Amino acid sequence: MINKFIKTIRDHNLIEENDKILVGFSGGKDSSALLHLLMTLSKSYKIQIAIGHFNHKVRGDEANRDEEFCRQVGKDYSIDFFSDSYNMDNYAKENKISKEEAGRILRKKFFNRILREEGYNKIALAHNMDDQAETILMRIIRGTGLDGLKGIDYKSGPIIRPILDISKSEIEEYINKEKISYVEDSTNKENTYNRNKIRNLLIPEIENNYNPNFKEALINLSNLAVEDSEFLDSYTASTYKGLSNREKDSTIISLDDFKKESLPIKRRLIRRVFLLENGNINNLSFKNVEDINNLSQGPTGKAIENVNGLRIRTSYNDLIFEKNKKNNDNEPNLLYTNLNKGINIINDNLSLSIEDSIEISQSLSEITIPKDLITGSLVLRNRKEGDKLRPLGLNGTKKLKDIFIDKKIPRDKRDNYYILSDEERIYWVLGLVKSEDTRMKSSKDQYIKIKINSMED
Repeated sequence: MINKFIKTIRDHNLIEENDKILVGFSGGKDSSALLHLLMTLSKSYKIQIAIGHFNHKVRGDEANRDEEFCRQVGKDYSIDFFSDSYNMDNYAKENKISKEEAGRILRKKFFNRILREEGYNKIALAHNMDDQAETILMRIIRGTGLDGLKGIDYKSGPIIRPILDISKSEIEEYINKEKISYVEDSTNKENTYNRNKIRNLLIPEIENNYNPNFKEALINLSNLAVEDSEFLDSYTASTYKGLSNREKDSTIISLDDFKKESLPIKRRLIRRVFLLENGNINNLSFKNVEDINNLSQGPTGKAIENVNGLRIRTSYNDLIFEKNKKNNDNEPNLLYTNLNKGINIINDNLSLSIEDSIEISQSLSEITIPKDLITGSLVLRNRKEGDKLRPLGLNGTKKLKDIFIDKKIPRDKRDNYYILSDEERIYWVLGLVKSEDTRMKSSKDQYIKIKINSMED
């Protein structure tokens, strides 16, 4: 299994020398196998490993037992151990969301906090091939488009999944062979949660009575979907750029241009808005997408409330997706942070990856800067009085204030735009405009590449 593990890491560029990796560790078979495999490679890859354990406080003494087990594993491996706790059920009630979603949010906040505070740059999660098949089937049952069939990514922002190509049976064989200790979560056998029902009841029923290779068939379906989806992603991204205007808390789509597109592309455009606004489309159903498309065909002034935290409404020739309003929506998100190579965690929804490059980037979500152009440190900050930059396509500089006016950005939204700059010049107003400096060619073909990542678990 170690060879398959290393192949996955190399094929998807998951780990590099000197990485500091926080392992999401429950103490179960999957995460115990993942931790053991990473520790096996730690010396040859020169990586630092730590354990991150979140106690959901829903299994009483058993949950506390698991936490102490994980703490002891950290001592046994002589690595750092980080933990936190919060009652998942209470959080779900407080925020009127499902228990599964509450658990994901709490774990995400915990992991991201450790990355920010302790300097780790990657989070390793123990999703395996069986989890992949279950995820694809869950999305089919809920109703999904082609994107949903792609399944779980090997890499998303700082998150890596190095055992995604390894099956549950292979993990159990490895656990037994290496005599690795682990703890059992009794709730895995309970059929309260949807995933448990699919894992314990539905998939075994299909395998026993219809197709013994059902999980492999789901994985094959996913692989085919990836190929088709990559082409459609490229077309949709180009189309989206031409008909949308994205602000800090909303996305505005031109209805005239939207209506000209075919139905499949309309659906993909809607899903793209949710992906950009929320960082994921995990809970967006086919019905949600169809309801929004129907809204776009109807009279102006209508709205759909609270679809995955967004309000969707029509206003004359605009289809508007906006965040549900809170009391502090107009308070600026003040920021000034130095950026370093690797993953830079900005907040729970945004990270920037910075690495060396030998070519100029053409991507919408990243820029490249000639190394010899940079003065001092790169920083991410809010605007300040007198800010100027050289927008793409212009020879001279322009005041940032005038750019906001030209793009009709309301005054109360302008402080929410993040600016990437050094000591002398602005290179990028994220989500709004790039500088002509990001198209300059380096005489030595040496660039710094900065890429926007969504923070998703």
